[in-house]
Amino acid sequence: MVDKVEKKMPLTKITEVELVYRNKLKSTERPTVKSPDDAYRLFLETWDADKIELQEQFRVMLLDRKMVAWAFPPLQQAAFRVAWLILK
Repeated sequence: MVDKVEKKMPLTKITEVELVYRNKLKSTERPTVKSPDDAYRLFLETWDADKIELQEQFRVMLLDRKMVAWAFPPLQQAAFRVAWLILK
């Protein structure tokens, strides 16, 4: 049965997956980080206020060279109070 499947579908024809990022905001509309207080305020805006004291999260802020914020992706989210992050 395996031989029949290989004959019908060549292994060289496989589907590609592409990850594309498109920002809907213009660069002039994105927030700029000029101080640690600006970064703190931006992080607070991205967190769910109902979960901030309940669930531990580890996030990063992606900035360009002009300190313009691009994204705030969560890297780790805990089930309860502790988020473990293992850097390799």
